[in-house]
Amino acid sequence: MTEKEIKEFISKQEEQEALRRKKREFLGRNPVKYVFPVIRELCKLNKGAREEQKTILSDVLGEEEIEIIFDDFRKLGSLEDAVLYWLKRSGRERLSFMHFLFKLAIVQDGIHNDEWNMLMNLIWQLRFSNYYREDFRYRYFSLRTEFYDYERKSSTSTEDNSASTNNSSSSLKPYFTLLGLEETASDEEIKRAYHKLALQHHPDMQKNADRIKECEAMMAKINEAYEKLRGW
Repeated sequence: MTEKEIKEFISKQEEQEALRRKKREFLGRNPVKYVFPVIRELCKLNKGAREEQKTILSDVLGEEEIEIIFDDFRKLGSLEDAVLYWLKRSGRERLSFMHFLFKLAIVQDGIHNDEWNMLMNLIWQLRFSNYYREDFRYRYFSLRTEFYDYERKSSTSTEDNSASTNNSSSSLKPYFTLLGLEETASDEEIKRAYHKLALQHHPDMQKNADRIKECEAMMAKINEAYEKLRGW
């Protein structure tokens, strides 16, 4: 490398490090004790997604820090201490942390049931208000791998409504089209199409990091279509 190339390389590295420091401000000054334990526990639940998890973590952590998280022999702080620590942080910082954890969980095929339970329990432990609890559920429930089972439990009151709706008004045709369905689609087909599109266009998916605004607009349309077709 020439001297100019070396300087450009060093400058680029410094810029990346400065950006990483800014992005990780919400993690606080002692992540090994109060942040890494939570991340390690969550990532353990989906070891098959390790490489994608590392990619997401590299946005705010250095390589050595990431290795610490995945080194089971490296002692970290306790989950109990981590919860107490985050309870003392601002609401904005806790929100940033939870959204970051959800991003780690939605890799590959979506959020697995044990991951979902851990995250929702953590939301409760961190004393988020009912408004924010429902906001998290609404934002991420379509990305659950057990989405169909979850929806089946709540579909008793909507099955007849959606079934009759499917055969009644052509005003719903644009919503079926948006989900890539025929107007004769069953309730189960609507759920599957919605889940599939959420995995493609959700703004919190790592693959959509460069098109967040576009994905937010698309998900708003997908959510509207799903709610209209389910009769909500």
